[in-house]
Amino acid sequence: MLSGEDYLSAVAIRASRNKGKLYTAPIGPINAMVANMYAGAGAALGQIHFCLVAATVPEINAFVVKDFSSHAAQHARQATNGVKGMGTLIVTLAGLVSPVVQPDAIPAATAKPELDFGAEKRPVVVDLSTGQVHMFTGTKFVGLVMQRAIRKRAQMLFPPPAEAEADLRDNPRPVIPPA
Repeated sequence: MLSGEDYLSAVAIRASRNKGKLYTAPIGPINAMVANMYAGAGAALGQIHFCLVAATVPEINAFVVKDFSSHAAQHARQATNGVKGMGTLIVTLAGLVSPVVQPDAIPAATAKPELDFGAEKRPVVVDLSTGQVHMFTGTKFVGLVMQRAIRKRAQMLFPPPAEAEADLRDNPRPVIPPA
């Protein structure tokens, strides 16, 4: 079974491929890996700031998912260039990785995300023991094209553990500096 740190290394590889600025930062009580990525979505849609925040924890439950996601979204708002809601959408991908995932964590990760004036948080739960990645994969009525772009980016950055293992075999691990 892949360790949490190894999985985070694979996520860092994928984030750096997408021109993510990698660093570590305290997110609530957890020291996490952060990657800031900007994507122009076209003149009509403005710019999307993806803030990937990921950490490994001993156990994941619904409270941990919601709490970590809230702290990650707060960090993303503070780290964003541009004016939120005025051409810049902030999408926080808050990923938690663990070999122990309680059943109540899955609905917390797969619930439809709320839009909060130019910001959206998307929790992701990676269960290393089952090899599953849990996140919202549906569509929302508002911004259908943008929602597809967000879902595609989230699925690319948080691969199933088997794919992450292959990434580690084929690529050097990036060094993640402190904030």
